[in-house]
Order: sequence, then structure tokens, then C-alpha cells
Amino acid sequence: GLGLPFRDGTCPDVGIIAGKVKSHAERGYDVVIFGDPRHPEVIGLLGYAQGRGHVVNSVEDLNELPQFEGSVAMVSQSTMFTHEFKKLTGILSERYPDLLVFDTICGATKERQSDLVDLVREGAEAIVVIGGRHSANTRKLAKLAASHDRPTFHVETAEDLNPSQMKAFATVGVTAGASTPEFIIRSVCRRLETF
Repeated sequence: GLGLPFRDGTCPDVGIIAGKVKSHAERGYDVVIFGDPRHPEVIGLLGYAQGRGHVVNSVEDLNELPQFEGSVAMVSQSTMFTHEFKKLTGILSERYPDLLVFDTICGATKERQSDLVDLVREGAEAIVVIGGRHSANTRKLAKLAASHDRPTFHVETAEDLNPSQMKAFATVGVTAGASTPEFIIRSVCRRLETF
């Protein structure tokens, strides 16, 4: 070894989900994972499920699951929509009344989702979502904003704001993905105030 200090950079929430998947698969549970089958987090979780993991992203996926003989547990990728997870666990628990549900959506993600709904309620005419172009949770926030019929602008930095687009709105709500640094959020807000 190089004698360098080692830090595990895994989000603690994701580590906890992996532990739940592993321990329940070892005890013979089938584990249903709500998430995007192509997302690295989900691919990682499947690796802990010892062949007993099943990824679902929709009601259609739920309906295609095999008939499970034993116990079933359900978890979620940490950055999914809370309301969709509730809907899917509700349907699955009708089939398996003893379904174990672990709500593993990360707290920061939940907070951002409810903040966004508040912004819309408080009269934001448009929403600016700040975060990495490829960040799953930022893209989901943008999708959630758009689902409330608000024009939605996904930006990475203040430079991405288009003044002529923004001038059309009196009130703009701003939200950010869980990994967006505070200084970027501040610079976007300052830039918006100049419009």
C-alpha cells in the first residue's frame, strides 16, 4: 500500500440500502428494487442480491414480476420520486401482504422534492433546477417541476441562464440537486436577480 489514508466515499444512505438487500437476500427473500436498471447504484444493489433481485421502474414492470414463493422485501434507489415509490409498494403489498418495505429514498432527495412542490404552491411561474447535466436526482427534479406544468430550466452554472427567457417571468423558483455546491446556487440566484 501507499500508506495513504483511505476514505469510503459511498453515500452512507447507499451503503445502508446495499446492507438491507444483502441481508434479506441471504435470508431467502426476493428483493424488489425500485430504480433505473441502468443506474450504477441499482447495478450495484443487484450485485448484493445474489440473483434474487428484481428491478422495477413502473407498474408495468411490477406486473411482469414472477410469482414469489417466499418472503418479499422492497427497497428504492436513493434518488427516486417518493410518490411513485408509495404507489408501487401499495400495489405490491396487495399481492404480498407481508411485504417488507424499506423506504430508502435519501432525505436530501425527499426534501428537494417537497421544497419544489412548495415553490409551485407559492406561485413560482418557472423553475430553475441547478445541477449536473448527468445527475439522476437533478434530472428527476426537473421532471417533477415540468409535471406541475411550469416551464423548467436545467442549468449547471449561472452562465447557462438565458436572460431573454427569464425576463418573461415575474417569479422564478430555484432548486438544486443534492450534490450542487452552495456557491453555485448563490451565483445563479444573484444572476437571476439582475434580470
